[in-house]
Parts: sequence; structure tokens; C-alpha cells
Amino acid sequence: MSDLHSNTDGAGTDPLGAVKALTGPYLRMGLPGVMRPRIKSLGGYDTTCFHLMSRLCDGLTFWDDVEKEALVLLLRKMARFCGMKVLTHCVMGNHFHVLVRVPQQEEWVKQFEGPEGEERLMKHLRTLYSKRFVESLKAEIARWREIGNEPFAERCLKAIRARFCDISVYVKEVKSRFTKWYNKRHGRKGTLWMGKFHSVLVDSRFKKRDLESGVDALKVMAAYIDLNPVRAELVERSQEYRWSGWSAALAGEKEAIAGLCDLMQCSEEEWEKGAREVYGGWVSERRSDVRARREATAGWSEQDKETSEVIRLTERIRAFSGGVAVGSEGFVEEVFKERREMFGEKRKRGARRVVKGGGPLSEVLCALRDLRKK
Repeated sequence: MSDLHSNTDGAGTDPLGAVKALTGPYLRMGLPGVMRPRIKSLGGYDTTCFHLMSRLCDGLTFWDDVEKEALVLLLRKMARFCGMKVLTHCVMGNHFHVLVRVPQQEEWVKQFEGPEGEERLMKHLRTLYSKRFVESLKAEIARWREIGNEPFAERCLKAIRARFCDISVYVKEVKSRFTKWYNKRHGRKGTLWMGKFHSVLVDSRFKKRDLESGVDALKVMAAYIDLNPVRAELVERSQEYRWSGWSAALAGEKEAIAGLCDLMQCSEEEWEKGAREVYGGWVSERRSDVRARREATAGWSEQDKETSEVIRLTERIRAFSGGVAVGSEGFVEEVFKERREMFGEKRKRGARRVVKGGGPLSEVLCALRDLRKK
């Protein structure tokens, strides 16, 4: 559902008014799109975590501050609607990263079943859609039932429920809504994004002993995302970049704090008393450190860099953005076996070391790559 401008009452002169506005109906709403094969969930897990990333087409100018703010608003707004939680995010000049926790769809939508559940569903739709549209939808469903067309009414409700807890729906909505708003702002037409988005399944099994060490895959991925502006040498310290989850949490934004508390498996009180300091240590590397290291390794090949003694999160780690799954060796092999049909017949095992050098990343984290459609 992609029309940002179907209900813009109260937008006034606010450049983000259309992004904040609730949505009305539009042509072809609810129809499925063409999706690439993805791993979207795992059996036996209550929730699944993903690193999602998408990039602008080549040749387009970088987003300004207002456009970055609009994209952050959409990432959060659509996550709330889809039943997901944003753990952290980073909107750069020409791409975005977001780390999300996704509930199992079948279990999450049970709250919307039955007559009482249907009322809860209509109330939930108001997080995204206008009151006028939701009331119209309720009246239409009631009319179908009055004329004895209960199957059609249920099919409509089922199609709505199917849009929750799905990363493809989530990213498609974010990108489509942002494109319409951006194109109207700049008087342009056409596509904005470079192909499909990337999704990396992240091991989210929490181990208490990993709290201080920082080798838990989910926490490492979050720190990698929040360090993007330092890796790009845009700021000296990660907290100085406004459009990231870490910076937003330090600024006191409740959703950002809640996301990092989920990540750290702590309460808000524990966040204030120590967990915030622990996470801050993981994202503490500075731009000056990055520049000094790059000068020292100038001329090195990619292989040399991957086999160096220590790999830091301010280095580009390909598996974190372009892999299929990242986590412990056991987790990656579990994913590989559960989705064996999606890989080549000659493939014997899934886990490969994220990096070949020393340090905790190479010792603990593995990646799954080369996803194929059978």
C-alpha cells in the first residue's frame, strides 16, 4: 500500500507531512509482487532477525537531511504496522541498513482471529490507514456478509493478515512509499532503487556469557550497522551521526532505546546502568583510527586484509551485507539443512568463516552464501 498522498490532511508546510500521513485506498492495493527466493523464517524459533539493506540507483544524488529523516520515519512506521521491531538502523546518503526482529507470522496473527480479533485488526490498521478508509473497509466486509458472501469477506481479511511479519512486504512498502514522496518532492518519475533488497538472516540465540565479549552475532551485526558512518569517514564518532539507532538512543528516542534494549536483552533501567556503556564500547572506534589503519594497509589486496591479524567492524565485511545467514557454525549449518533445496546439489555443508584472520570474528562467526533457486 504505497500512496503517501491519498490523505495528507494536516500536512501543512511540513516537508515530512506526507510521510507521517495516514493512507487511504488505491488501485491494485494488496496484489502480490515478484519476489526473489529468500529465507524468511526458521522452524522452532519464536522470532527471526534480519539485516536488511537497499541502495539507490547509480547516478542519483545523495539524500539530504530531510530525506534521511523521512526514510527513518518510514522504516519505523512500517515496522510497527508489520508487527516487527527495529533493533537498530542506519540511513546513509545513498542506502539504508536496518536490523529487525520478526515474529513467526502464524503465531503473531492469531490475535486477529475471530470476532474480537477482527476488531483488534481494524484498530491495528489505524496505525497506518486513515479512519475513513478503515470504516469503509469495515462497512464493505459487513455488506459482503449480509448478502451471504462470507468466503469473500474472509479472503479479504486473510489477505490483510498475510501482509504482517514478512520482510519482503516490509521493504517493498518502505521503498515504494519513499519513492512516491521523493519523486513528488523533486518533480521526477521512475525507479529510485537499485534492484532487489539484500537480506541476511542473523543468529539471534542469546547467550548471557556473550554480553561483555561482543561475539554474539546479533550484537556484532548491530554494531557493524551503527559504525557505517565511521567506516565511510563521515563522522569522527558513531554517536555524531544523526540517522542511526545508536545516535537516536543517546538522544533519548524511546523506540531506538527499546530496540537496543531488545538487542542487549536488558530493561531500560539496566540500559541506563551499564548496558549502554557496553554497547558504546563496541561502537567506539573513531574515524582517525580508520584512516590510520587504511594508510598502513594501502596497497594490500582484499585477501591480505581478510587474513590480517585482527578484523574490525569498521572494515567492510562482505558476508554481513551480501550473505544469506550469519552466526555460529551450528546455527549456519541448521539453516543450511533446513533450506537444503535452495542450494546446489554438490554443496556438502553451509558454514564458512566470516573472515580468515584472527580475533573473535574469525573464531566465532560463520556465514552461509550462494543462495540459489532449485
